Amino acid sequence: IQDIANRAQRLGFSTCTDHYQFNGEAILILTPEATISQAFRAFLVSQGNGGNISAIFLDEAHVFVTDVTYRHSLQKLEYLRIIAVPLICLTATCPFGVQNKIIEKLYNQITPTIIHESTDRFNLEYIVVREKNEILLMEAIRLFIPAAIQGEKMIIYFNSILTLEGFVETRARGRIEFAKYYATMGDAEKRRNFEAWKDGETNVMLATSAFGSGIDYPSVRQVIVFGLPYTIEEYSQMAGRGGRDGKITKCILMFN
Repeated sequence: IQDIANRAQRLGFSTCTDHYQFNGEAILILTPEATISQAFRAFLVSQGNGGNISAIFLDEAHVFVTDVTYRHSLQKLEYLRIIAVPLICLTATCPFGVQNKIIEKLYNQITPTIIHESTDRFNLEYIVVREKNEILLMEAIRLFIPAAIQGEKMIIYFNSILTLEGFVETRARGRIEFAKYYATMGDAEKRRNFEAWKDGETNVMLATSAFGSGIDYPSVRQVIVFGLPYTIEEYSQMAGRGGRDGKITKCILMFN
């Protein structure tokens, strides 16, 4: 959230990340967890109906209707459709089936305006590594580490916290500098680890799919996904963290 607020400020917008401090003259940026709290719901109803809220933006809207193992609060945001202000849903991962579900759940029989852009990423090079022996597969990750040591940013995704921590204990500790990011970590620790990765204290981020929404670092040169993601949309989100500066980026899917 703070990274999104910082980027908005660099573009000249005033931002706020606490509705208690909102004065109606800034962009209020909140997590889904904060948005479903009873206190915020009461605040939004009062501000949205003739108050200081002029529009609601729901970023990564596809997650609202897809099966995910984190952020279950996203699926509780259906109440937003009763607020009497425009609702704008944004996503770069929206096949027609997902699009129709978003319209059904959030627009309450209103036909919304739909704006499409291409999501083709021609600078992403997709590689699949298939290996029956999971130990050898974990060892194969280390083949890509030298590029990170030489200064290239890298994200290694795991489909569970258990697998991530297993990699840390058996393969990574003492061999590479890394940061970790997953949903059950405290906000302060997640922020500290993200800043360490972003600022170059380490170039390797070990993460679950929680390290996705709102992460917009331009020069990630390698994205490794260890283990099959739960959905193709989830894989698209993970791979999509790479190459945002338009340069060639390797997206490596490893599974047994």
